Amino acid sequence: MSRTLAQFIRDWRDKKEEYRQQHLEKPAELKIFNPLQLRIGDFLLTSQVPELAARKMVNLTIFEIDAAALIVGSKRFEHVDYLGSDGEQWCIVRVNPREDALPSAQQSDTTVLFLYCEIEFDQELVERVLPTGMFSIFDVLGDTSSAVLTFTRLNAELGIKDPWDVRLEKVTDPHLQFPAQEKIKMWDFGRTCEDGRTEYLYVEMSEENGKIQMFRGYNTEETNIFPVQVAH
Repeated sequence: MSRTLAQFIRDWRDKKEEYRQQHLEKPAELKIFNPLQLRIGDFLLTSQVPELAARKMVNLTIFEIDAAALIVGSKRFEHVDYLGSDGEQWCIVRVNPREDALPSAQQSDTTVLFLYCEIEFDQELVERVLPTGMFSIFDVLGDTSSAVLTFTRLNAELGIKDPWDVRLEKVTDPHLQFPAQEKIKMWDFGRTCEDGRTEYLYVEMSEENGKIQMFRGYNTEETNIFPVQVAH
């Protein structure tokens, strides 16, 4: 027996309502891009990550999850920041899945980032310094020495100098039904260290208030990060 148009429409509405209810029942952390399926209060256990080991940070309790969508023309590239703390210090574990990864290859780029500095809007920095594609910072080395480190814009060979437009969905309170929305501008830089590793520097500016945060860090093997889900 053939179905009428009215039946098709009724079935479609029923399925739409079922999907809506299922979506509403999900916690906010699982409504956003979240490949590790972690929630506020879950853990990241780390092993053999030099930057964390130097700070004696092993177990990180997740207190914020930021899903980021980097918009390039009509394309959308996603990554997620898991903000974790050991009770005294905090860092970001940034997970950037590789869509073209082979089954036997590393499935994501995982970067451990620490806050380098936080400042109010700086017109000179945003309009004159960052667009040059080169950015130098002052780094303290031990108790008595310091150095000036120069970072170069990633993909500089492509002539990229403008910031990326990034849309954030942020979850800090697991009791809220939906994530908070935010837009930022992001400049990404890197430098090759003496040991051959690449150190990354991200400059992120809020579009709402111009506040600027800078983060520094290195990639780590994804096998050095272990997500642990707590029963909620």
